[in-house]
Amino acid sequence: MKVTVGTWGVALLLAVIAGGPAHASVGAQEGIASFYGHNDGFHGGKTASGERYDKNSMTAAHRTAKFGTRMRVTNLSNGKSVVVRINNRGPYIRGRVIDLSVAAARQLGFFSRGITRVRVEPVAAGTAVSESATPAAASPVAAATPVIAAAPVVSAALAAPKPARKTVGVVREGPVDLTRYIAPAPAAAVPAVVTAPAAPTPVLAAGVPIPLPRPTR
Repeated sequence: MKVTVGTWGVALLLAVIAGGPAHASVGAQEGIASFYGHNDGFHGGKTASGERYDKNSMTAAHRTAKFGTRMRVTNLSNGKSVVVRINNRGPYIRGRVIDLSVAAARQLGFFSRGITRVRVEPVAAGTAVSESATPAAASPVAAATPVIAAAPVVSAALAAPKPARKTVGVVREGPVDLTRYIAPAPAAAVPAVVTAPAAPTPVLAAGVPIPLPRPTR
């Protein structure tokens, strides 16, 4: 019996071969997660969904989940979890259930290991994806701008100019009298002179001759 493949059958077969969504939804899964886009030349390349791959965005590749599906990925070794958006197909290695972006791998804490065991489960369509923790690169203009230190604040009292000192001229007329500039020495205390009382003058009675001094040899 000859089987004729209709137009719809061909379209479905091509969609599966091209990696199109064979299933609109998937259930929870456990397996090995890996990441891609780090030093492999795929950063900026075109994904199966048609958008450009950005290693710093919270995206992932899944074999069957519909593009745009939000998936919660939990690292079973440390309990960390992120919400990613499916925009690519893969991984195609046995045992692996999801291929994450570099940013998602960093958030889950297995970037240095390369792979880890995870649990993958779909979340509501309106669930926001996790924010990337990759810091933005510093602007080269800001880096090249020198930092100018602020001028020190000077008090108004200190900044005011000091008045000039006036010099008083000395007018000299004739010789200078130095005694005007030399303080007189204090007068020395003069000891009091004690005068001994005069010896009483002997009084001779009338008719008594005055003794003459004896002649010396």
